Amino acid sequence: MLSAEAFAARTLWLEPDLSGIPGATDFAHGMVSLTWGGKRDYATWFSAEPSAILGIQLIPVSPIGYAYLGENPERVDQNVAEAGGASAFTGALGDYVLAYAALGTGDAAAEASEALAALPDSAIDPGNARSLLLAWLAALPG
Repeated sequence: MLSAEAFAARTLWLEPDLSGIPGATDFAHGMVSLTWGGKRDYATWFSAEPSAILGIQLIPVSPIGYAYLGENPERVDQNVAEAGGASAFTGALGDYVLAYAALGTGDAAAEASEALAALPDSAIDPGNARSLLLAWLAALPG
């Protein structure tokens, strides 16, 4: 079941291939957050913030996430940039975006660690914890 969920997360939402889909050239985003039958949308039902649009796709952040969320570090960078870059870390679900950003290219993990140190407690989602984010960053491969 997990492999099917991971495959769906990457191919349908985080890294969709929209080529060959009618109207896809009019879709101006690199990820899809909602799919309604044949319609793809860049939105959530609870927030218009780009951090929430990406963040909802990342929940739950768990160690297995390294295996599929970080498979394409360049795409991680693109998705985080579309969500607002480092400014997204204090937005809705921004702490999940911060954890995801650590999987990007270059010094992304070190930059995420510094950002977490500066992140106010109020920016951490009630379903998350600073200790979990610290463990996520500490456990990153490499």
